[in-house]
Amino acid sequence: MRYPSATRMLRIMGMTYLILSILAAALGTQKDQPSLSRGKGVSIVPHDIRLSLELNSPISTHKNKKGDKFTCLILSPEEFKDAVVVGRIGKIKSSGRASGRAEFGLIFESIRLADGTTSRFDAQVIQIDGLAIVTRNIQTDEGIAEDKTTANLEIDSEGTIKAPSLRLRDAATIAGTTAAGTAIGYGKGGGKGAAEGAAVGLGVGILASLLTKGPDVVLGAGTKFYVLSGGRGNSKKPL
Repeated sequence: MRYPSATRMLRIMGMTYLILSILAAALGTQKDQPSLSRGKGVSIVPHDIRLSLELNSPISTHKNKKGDKFTCLILSPEEFKDAVVVGRIGKIKSSGRASGRAEFGLIFESIRLADGTTSRFDAQVIQIDGLAIVTRNIQTDEGIAEDKTTANLEIDSEGTIKAPSLRLRDAATIAGTTAAGTAIGYGKGGGKGAAEGAAVGLGVGILASLLTKGPDVVLGAGTKFYVLSGGRGNSKKPL
């Protein structure tokens, strides 16, 4: 029986060592790479990318609550088109009478591409495309009635979406009732009556303003909006 020479044995051992080293390096590199299927780690969407999204289900400051889930469909850019984004409502406040405006903030959590790849997704709302539905209860001669209209929403530096301000509407209501009271009072008692009528009209205007509930915001299904990737939305705590 012939045995290989020492030189050949060294060559075989060297080749075997080289192959094992290459395999070990490849396995180590694969292990160190972040998994995109766990929704954690580095997002597949780079920072500071402007994305256009479409809301799949409505969000209302009157009906929804903090923690409610929502989903969106990415419309652009092309490399992320048709991806599904999942998020939750980070904060929400309904409107009240003579107190603060309705507002809410969205927290984006994950993204799933068309090929099934998923990862964490951080973003902040920067623009609502078009007008949103604004609903409010108003005081009428017959009682309280719901009024629906459309308006542009405000978005602050943290991405919080806010209902339009009521200051102009309230000022117009108070001015109108004051003027009406002045005219009626003047017709009945001249200058003195005008002053009294103005006071009564002012009181009526203020009362009407206090009885009128501020507007709530409804983002309907299909609402298009823009986000900037990399922001944590309205969450100051890690997920």
